[in-house]
Parts: sequence; structure tokens; C-alpha cells
Amino acid sequence: MAALAELVRVTAPDGVVRVQPLHDGRGRHCGHLDRLRYALGERRIASEVRRVPRGDGRTQRVLVLRTVDRRLRWSSPSTIP
Repeated sequence: MAALAELVRVTAPDGVVRVQPLHDGRGRHCGHLDRLRYALGERRIASEVRRVPRGDGRTQRVLVLRTVDRRLRWSSPSTIP
């Protein structure tokens, strides 16, 4: 949590932090993702789970973080800055 907050802090004002993968080595979804997102929100860090193309026709889930004062700047899941 502290590491993610630090990454957001040092990111350019119009940038975002992307966190992946959101699963363990066996492909199971991260069980504490909701609690983590809530805790980040308490620190004024906005989070969003996006599906983005992997390059093989499938998609993957990515956690996108930014400060609350920043707006996400893309119009579709296929374009992450």
C-alpha cells in the first residue's frame, strides 16, 4: 500500500500508475483488491480496474491509479497513456 502511494506521488501530474497482474501464479483473482482500493481511496488515490488488450486477442485486468485531482485521460480501454 505504501509503495503504491509512493508511486502515485512521484508520477507526473498527468500520469497514471498501472499495476498488473491482478492475480496470483495460479490465475486466481487478487482476494484483497477491494480492501486495497478502499484504503487507497482514503489516501485520495483514485483507482479503476480496466481491461486492456494483451496482444494475443485476449484482455487482462490492470489496476490504474491516480491522485483524486487528476482526470483519467483516455476514451477507451484500449488506450492507456
